[in-house]
Amino acid sequence: MPGNRTLSASLSWGDEPMAQLPSPSPPPVPARTPSLTWSTARRAALVLIAFGACTQLSWKGVDAGLIGLAILALVCLRDTIRESAIRGTGRGNALATAALLSPTHLAFTCAVLFSLGYHTIALSAGRETAQLLVLLVVGGKVGSLLVDDDLSGLARALTIALCLSVAVALCQLTWPAGGQSLLARMYGPPYAAGGTGPALVEEIATGLLPSQCLYATFVVISFPFVLAALGASSSTALLICGMTVLALAAQTTIAGTALLGLAGAAILTFALGPSRWRLAPSWLSAALIIVLAALGGSRFFGPDGAPSPWESMQPFVPTESGEMVLKRSSIEAAAVIAETPGHVAGWGAGTYQTSVSKARVRAQLPPPRQDRVKRDSTSQYLALTLEYGPVAAILMLILFVGSAARGAEHQFGWPRRARSGPDAATIAAAAAVAWMACSGLLFVRGPGPLIGLIIGAAARRPRPVPVRPFLRLTGQAFLIAVAVAAGMFLRPAVHTVIHQSGKVGHRDIIIEAEHCLDRPEGFVIRPANHTGGHQVLTIPEGTGKGSGAVSYRVAVPASGSYKLWIRANWEDACGNSVHCRLQGGPLVTVEDAIFGRWHWVDIAPNHVFELQQGEAELILQNAEDGVHIDQIALFADRNAMPVGILGSTDTPVDLADEPGEALPASPPPALDLEAEDGPVEDAFDKYAE
Repeated sequence: MPGNRTLSASLSWGDEPMAQLPSPSPPPVPARTPSLTWSTARRAALVLIAFGACTQLSWKGVDAGLIGLAILALVCLRDTIRESAIRGTGRGNALATAALLSPTHLAFTCAVLFSLGYHTIALSAGRETAQLLVLLVVGGKVGSLLVDDDLSGLARALTIALCLSVAVALCQLTWPAGGQSLLARMYGPPYAAGGTGPALVEEIATGLLPSQCLYATFVVISFPFVLAALGASSSTALLICGMTVLALAAQTTIAGTALLGLAGAAILTFALGPSRWRLAPSWLSAALIIVLAALGGSRFFGPDGAPSPWESMQPFVPTESGEMVLKRSSIEAAAVIAETPGHVAGWGAGTYQTSVSKARVRAQLPPPRQDRVKRDSTSQYLALTLEYGPVAAILMLILFVGSAARGAEHQFGWPRRARSGPDAATIAAAAAVAWMACSGLLFVRGPGPLIGLIIGAAARRPRPVPVRPFLRLTGQAFLIAVAVAAGMFLRPAVHTVIHQSGKVGHRDIIIEAEHCLDRPEGFVIRPANHTGGHQVLTIPEGTGKGSGAVSYRVAVPASGSYKLWIRANWEDACGNSVHCRLQGGPLVTVEDAIFGRWHWVDIAPNHVFELQQGEAELILQNAEDGVHIDQIALFADRNAMPVGILGSTDTPVDLADEPGEALPASPPPALDLEAEDGPVEDAFDKYAE
């Protein structure tokens, strides 16, 4: 009919179709109503991730955040399968698409696994590597699969978690006994009483995490989500929240880094957020700047003796005499940078504590004056460079910065997309992660799952189902397998120490540690089983660190190179080193990370002393307390490693005949100094480069 043809033409080609006659649309695909069970599981997973980031909650040793990440991964996988059924795509294609990694994640995974294969695939190294990849890669994948509503839920969960942590921090400041009681219930009475580490006031400044650095990281990366949850509805609430968070962050060990991170995250959140946020009263921004400047230039709200935020960012630290010396962290950073060109694949997973000491000696850096760096205050980039190589550290930096940049590009590049608070908070938090990684280990118990989630959520974009996803997934799996195989194929098979010896050659020198010449305070001789002469030289726990030394007269039978070994038993990580000086040379440190057993320790794989025939002086100096020393050996064969108790060839010194008071003989220590059962494989394996 002509009339019908005219009507059809007006609907199809007219500038403005008739509103009363809507154009036909295809029938909707029936979809299932979201199940209450799955919705509850999603919320529970987000809550577990949020609370796992600010506490040490765990179930049978598994972190709450990791449990939440696993639940969220299952929920996202279920949603992916459900959406594939609605769209009509194959379920297998949907699963393959969900498993595909981004190019940066794939490159990072291959670099890490190449380093793992290059060194060793031991259980401990594999466990640490698996944890890193699960937190970063799996967390990133789950974050990219989340929808906008989940980010709103994450903002609410993080707001509650941060408020809880702030409440505990304020409780510790205003009611120390109550705060100690709460922490004792969470972590046990010995920790809260300072029995297993530094005093409570030094170790736990604020919050629920037993680490100032982890707490500062959590505060910085969660603050944008708090701003998103509060919005701009109450400027007064935002001002109070900002001042409280700044005051608490100023108490941490990395106060300067935390304050700059908070300022940057707040600026990004307001700049990228909804338009009403950008119209916030100017007095709010001015107040935040004033508070930041006041905290940065003074020591307000901080404990007595705590460094100012500016001082916390300096590479130097004052000693008791007022002398400014390099921080231990600065010395470690210099050592890693100096040795990076020779270790492109790193030193091996989980070897930071022992490898950084070898790198320091090789770089000819002085022993650090500080006892130890604060817990978790090592740069994530520095640790990754040392363990997995500089390539992995650079890829992680690209991953962090790239996710924030991509999210910001999406915010500015999609004008039709509403700029929501959670979106802006995710981008700001990703930028804060990149910054906070400079001053604290991130992928440890607590913040790891949250950081992976933020990185993936910040960089997310609508991804259509790729062509032949199974082929791409197979290609990625092949690249990962090639990385591990290449590392194993290129792994060096030659160790510096090529044989172990329990015999003493005619040029070797053996000294019983208790036969020292001096009578300094802080050193005692104690009886001990399974030791040479049944006595050991001990620096008891609680003696103090860095004071006192003992000396020995060493008869050198022939001129040549000698490698120094010390048979030691370290009590813990805060008592596992001793300083040594031979023939007036530089002070070097003997240390490793094998605790609670007798074993032989050297300085570094290729470190030797050049001695002349005759008599030399050997000095052992207190570096840390909680140290037991049995024997000292100087081997002429640099490739030989002593094993067990060596026969003494020196002349014992009669302490009663020497001038001065004899060293007191104390009862056997409470620690059972067990016998050394055969070769110490851990000490031998530390030479695998």
